[in-house]
Amino acid sequence: MRQRFKQLVLIVLGLLISALAIAFFVGHLSGDWDEVVDTFRRARYVYVVPGVALLVLLYWFRIERWRLFLRPIKDVNRFSAASATCIGFMSNNVLPARLGELIRPYVLCRREQVGFGHALATVGLARVFDLIGLAILLLITWMLVGIGGAAVGEAPVPQEASGAAVLADSADTPEAEGEPPLIEKIWAA
Repeated sequence: MRQRFKQLVLIVLGLLISALAIAFFVGHLSGDWDEVVDTFRRARYVYVVPGVALLVLLYWFRIERWRLFLRPIKDVNRFSAASATCIGFMSNNVLPARLGELIRPYVLCRREQVGFGHALATVGLARVFDLIGLAILLLITWMLVGIGGAAVGEAPVPQEASGAAVLADSADTPEAEGEPPLIEKIWAA
């Protein structure tokens, strides 16, 4: 009986948070509904299916990576890891300060009897690997675009100072000389 009451309280609390979020969203859109409707009308829905498919694939890789990190501690059930991951990522979308990164190991701790500290350490390890992946993508982008702002195949712009000094003086940027902005070079590369 007590367990059902807790579940009911959690459901009501979840619905209350959702209602408050919707009210906040609707309140900030007052007067802009024509723009919202127009945006939905002009949207290209053909990209939704591949986008959702890629998102599912990304979640599957993250779940399997987390299970791999947890394997020395305990061989975790795939469903438990998947539900903990989805609950944690959903919490990141709703709660501030990425609290879902704490909720995910907590849910796994409750379902699989894995120590919270161990599960939290594997989440931290996953974040380290995410940062390494982002750093690699940044390096690839720099190689494609060129650190000096020149796109692939163009001669790099000579620089006498560090990147910070170049960023500080915006009058000498390639955009000021009529060249396309750096973001267009990134997209082209």
